[in-house]
Amino acid sequence: MKKFFGALVIALLAIGANAQTFEKGSSIVSAQLGVGGGFGQRIAYEYSLVSLLDGKAAIGVGGSLNNRVKTDTPYKDDYEKVKTVEDWFTVTVNASFHYEFIDKLDTYVTLGLGGGVDAAKSKVKYSSEAKKEYKEFTGSELKDEKYSASQGIFGWVSSLGARYYFTNNWAANVELGWTGAGYITLGATYKF
Repeated sequence: MKKFFGALVIALLAIGANAQTFEKGSSIVSAQLGVGGGFGQRIAYEYSLVSLLDGKAAIGVGGSLNNRVKTDTPYKDDYEKVKTVEDWFTVTVNASFHYEFIDKLDTYVTLGLGGGVDAAKSKVKYSSEAKKEYKEFTGSELKDEKYSASQGIFGWVSSLGARYYFTNNWAANVELGWTGAGYITLGATYKF
């Protein structure tokens, strides 16, 4: 069994030994999960327009679909509990500058602009004690309440990222900053 795992590790390292980062004409698709300001998910596409600095740097353009959900309980006491859920969906057009400091490590900065929708829902749940007191005082039933609203929003992306290629096509990535899916995102990238 140890020999099998040893051979597997050597094979994976050999496959990854030829990995290259983002060069002119290549495309990448990334799927990411994010945290910070809620829980998010993101799908991004990018195309490399030009390679610079003897192939160590590149400029790419693309876009992303970003979704983030935040649940909060802003108010709670013995009589009532308020729960809110906000769901943001944005589409952005992005531009990135990539630089390869070491082999197989693509570092980049991304800026993007776009728009989307912010849908919010609130629920007020009253305790049985509050409902009983309300009925005694008013003679009518106190019912839980629900509210919802949505509005158009401005979307943006401003992040620093790193992508490590394990093979010629597959990489793991991390981004810090605002991605539309959170302040920290982790994911996988496929290059073609």
